[in-house]
Amino acid sequence: MFINSVGSYYGYVGSNCLSEETRRRLIALGIDPSTVSSEAQAKVLIEKLLQIYAVQKSKSSDGQNNISSEAVIISKARELAKQVGASFSHSMSTEEILKAISTKIDSKPENNINSNKQDYSLCKEELVQLQFEYSQLKQNENAMFASMYYSGNVNRMMLGI
Repeated sequence: MFINSVGSYYGYVGSNCLSEETRRRLIALGIDPSTVSSEAQAKVLIEKLLQIYAVQKSKSSDGQNNISSEAVIISKARELAKQVGASFSHSMSTEEILKAISTKIDSKPENNINSNKQDYSLCKEELVQLQFEYSQLKQNENAMFASMYYSGNVNRMMLGI
């Protein structure tokens, strides 16, 4: 009787040969441990997933994906407009505020900025940075809308509509 129970125990361990640590890591990564057949296969899978996560993390920490929202850009633009003395209203769009700032800075640089040439160049640089961030935001929005339009067309084609 004792020998049979040991045999059944080894049969259980043989069919489920993952260590407890490996099982926990698989579960933490969102993988069902029953889909993996061996400890070696599980370790290879874990390493590949960790590499993929590292690549995704490095891509998100690049400057490419860190684009300000329009609310942040418009608040920065309003602050810059106050600094250079450009008139704006709260109902103006971001693009209109940026144009007003650009017009004010380009009209008479010496009279617009209260202090000196260094302030003028700093304001000009900040304006260029805001315009760049705003153009990147609009490009990303346009790419998203184009992707949605394409996806809609593919769905219509597949459904025969």
